[in-house]
Amino acid sequence: MKTELINETDFNDEHMIRRMIGAAEYAAGIITGTDALEIGLTLTSAENIRSLNREYRGVDSVTDVLSFPLSEFERGSEGILPTDRSDITNPDTGNTMLGDIVINMERVFQQALEYGHSAEREACYLCVHSVLHLLGWDHEDEVQRADMRRHEEEIMNGYGLARAD
Repeated sequence: MKTELINETDFNDEHMIRRMIGAAEYAAGIITGTDALEIGLTLTSAENIRSLNREYRGVDSVTDVLSFPLSEFERGSEGILPTDRSDITNPDTGNTMLGDIVINMERVFQQALEYGHSAEREACYLCVHSVLHLLGWDHEDEVQRADMRRHEEEIMNGYGLARAD
């Protein structure tokens, strides 16, 4: 799997960035069963994510993460498949491009303190959460929220970042 990283911040912890990329790649591979995928990952500031949130969602507020899927995905007996693969295949690699994840690094550190775990766990969780969004999961109602949370925890546990109780 290929992850393109854009770092718009002064955050430069290479280990944590590698773990974030690894969490996204692990989640996508576990869910789809393939490594022939591509994701864009951007690390940004609160100001930049607010601007993106306003521009693309019409919400003028800061958020922790945004996901921009390139296709809708269907979950069926053959696994998770894009509804139209032709428009999301990278012609240079043949890989399926899932979309982009934008993470507000300021919020990563705030939420890690708030939830009582490491910034690394928080950043990786946001990557996993976003990959699920790219693949069609959502949390608009309680049933969807519970299903998404179950997948998030299974992936985080499998990646070695289980929630500390």
